Order: sequence, then C-alpha cells, then structure tokens
Amino acid sequence: MNDFPFTLRCVCSPEHTFGSAAVYREQVTVNNLNGATRPHSIDRCIAFEVMWLNERGITTLGSCCGHNKQPPLLSTDPDQGVAMVALGYEQSMSHRDDAGGRWWIGWKPKSLVERGNP
Repeated sequence: MNDFPFTLRCVCSPEHTFGSAAVYREQVTVNNLNGATRPHSIDRCIAFEVMWLNERGITTLGSCCGHNKQPPLLSTDPDQGVAMVALGYEQSMSHRDDAGGRWWIGWKPKSLVERGNP
C-alpha cells in the first residue's frame, strides 16, 4: 500500500527523446530546491515529490520521471539512504555520475503510481 500523501500519473509524451528541448519544456522551475540560490528544472510528474522530500531534509540529485520510457527515479547521495528507508522508500539502483565521479542512489518514487498517457 502506498502511504504517500498524493498520487500522480506521468503524462510526458513518449515521443520525446531524453535531453531534447521538448522534454525540458515539460519541466517546471522550482526556486530554493535543496537550499540552492538558483532555480532548478524538475520533471513535472515528480516535482511535488521532490519538493516534499526536500522539505524533510532530503537532498535530491537529477531525479527523473522516466518520460514513459523508463522507470521513474529519485536520486540522492548515499548518505541520505537511512532517511529514505525511514520514509519507506525502496531502493531501485545505484549509479555513478560520469561528470563528477560520485555515486548516487536511485529510489522508486511513491507518487507515480501509474505510467502512460491517456
């Protein structure tokens, strides 16, 4: 059973290519994410969950809704693992940031209970 306070469905177009301008147009801009001084773009489908986690002290990194092509992913530093498990999150993977060389932990979002466009 999902204990998240709300549920959403990914409505991204599966026609769009990862990293394309069309994907970025589907994102929303959030100010003060993770205490940053500059705005961040987040996939619309998971923006509320990312902000919800941030309000609880979880720093997210490069999360992705999957754009109806891949499973969605919430990414955090490994040191956030205990807190994510305490919030009931299930780890889905770990991956390495090619640019910075640091490891990220991937978690299954709770808010996306359904994928696909109507």
